[in-house]
Amino acid sequence: LLKDALKKVKIRPHVVQNWMDPFHQDTQVRELCTQNDIVYTAYSSLGGQWGKQKNPVLHDAVISEIAKKHAISNVDVVLRWSLTKNVVILPRSSNPVHIKNNAALINLLRETQGSCDDNQNSNVHNLDLLDDSEIERIDNLTPLQR
Repeated sequence: LLKDALKKVKIRPHVVQNWMDPFHQDTQVRELCTQNDIVYTAYSSLGGQWGKQKNPVLHDAVISEIAKKHAISNVDVVLRWSLTKNVVILPRSSNPVHIKNNAALINLLRETQGSCDDNQNSNVHNLDLLDDSEIERIDNLTPLQR
């Protein structure tokens, strides 16, 4: 859709906002944005779109292992990982503690730069289900099966 729109519009969009989390990384759209100098903004990066089922973003074993190793939260791991993908994130919260933690994320990124190695970023990257049609599959998988 974006590719077709870019062929027809006179004024290109400056920003595209799409759903992105470790299980739905929206790689093709992000690549298209990069190729066309469009800023990609992620929404639901913490898994809010998973609805009533157990949120795999906040409860995944891979993400939990990385968080434990660095004494940070799963939320911090996911948001930090998103930033390493050059994605603008807008974590929403009405909880003052969460808002403060989200604001401190840039400092966390500076302090831990290099401490989350490429292998750990690859582990999160490999959680991508690749195909939107596979998203239903997540209900039937235990963390060890991913």
